[in-house]
Amino acid sequence: MKIISVNIAKSRTIEFNGKMVRTGIYKEPSTLPVMITKIGLERDAIVDKRVHGGENQAVYMYFQSHYDYWINETHRDDLTPGMFGENLTVSGIDESSICGGDKLRAGEALLEAVYFRLPCYKLGIKMGDSEFIKRFYRSERFGIYFKVIEEGYVKAGDAISTEYEHPARLKFSDLISMYVQEMPDPALLKTALTIETLDVGLRSLLSKKLNN
Repeated sequence: MKIISVNIAKSRTIEFNGKMVRTGIYKEPSTLPVMITKIGLERDAIVDKRVHGGENQAVYMYFQSHYDYWINETHRDDLTPGMFGENLTVSGIDESSICGGDKLRAGEALLEAVYFRLPCYKLGIKMGDSEFIKRFYRSERFGIYFKVIEEGYVKAGDAISTEYEHPARLKFSDLISMYVQEMPDPALLKTALTIETLDVGLRSLLSKKLNN
């Protein structure tokens, strides 16, 4: 398990429905080590702080296996690290091998898995496909947001290791499926709600599923 790329962005202005909007989704690989702080990566633009950034969305991780999937699905040759707006592009793991509340050492930083990514319309703009958001949801390849437990530098090539396994052992692939499904398994929902470190927004979404 290792980091393939560390990606950051400057704020950029793009056009959407005749309006100019700012975004930080156009991330590019950094050639230098980057400090991960409690609220995100240094030098990385976070524009809409209502839906991105903050302690529980400080680091967004996406997976090489998903790039392989999307390259096969779209037949595109421009899907390079950072394309999905992720901070860390990594290999050797994905949502099926990371559980809610797990803690991973990435370079010098210690990260806690607390949420999955819910894409906004800007991903569709970047992909040049207004229907891509629907495809993204159907794929259930969302990527994971992490809270920063210990700050530190990361760079391409750094190893990733699991330092703590949450005892609930509920995979993020299951958490994503519960969110997508209309009638998820109540037992899994109850297990998810025992993971006290999950983001409060995610816990609220799953609680509503359980009570419907």
